[in-house]
Amino acid sequence: MPCFVLHTNVSASQIPEDFCESLTKLLCEITGKPTQYIAVHVIPDQLMTFGGSGEPCALATLGNIGELRDAIAAHKRIFQIVKIQLAILPDRMYLTFQNLAPQNVSYNERPFA
Repeated sequence: MPCFVLHTNVSASQIPEDFCESLTKLLCEITGKPTQYIAVHVIPDQLMTFGGSGEPCALATLGNIGELRDAIAAHKRIFQIVKIQLAILPDRMYLTFQNLAPQNVSYNERPFA
C-alpha cells in the first residue's frame, strides 16, 4: 500500500500530465507492490522555501508496509524522477520513508493485518 505525497512550490502548470503515472510505475518497481495499491498525491503551488530560497523545492513522504528492497537505490530513483520531471535538485528536497505497521493501515474497510 505505498502512499507517496509530494508538496512542492512548483506550479501545477509545470508538472507533466503523466507525472503521477510515472511515479506509480516507479513505486511498483521499488516496492514490489501491485499498481492497484499505490497512491500518489502531488500538491503543487505551495508557499515554501528550502534553505531560505524560493527556488523549486519539495518535501516528500513515502509510506509503505515493510522495508524497501534496496533503500539507497529507491531513494536515489525517487530523487532522480523528481529532478528530471520537476527540475527540483536533490539538495532542495527532503524525502522521508515511513515503514508502516500493517495493523495501522486500512484498505477496503479493513486493516492489512
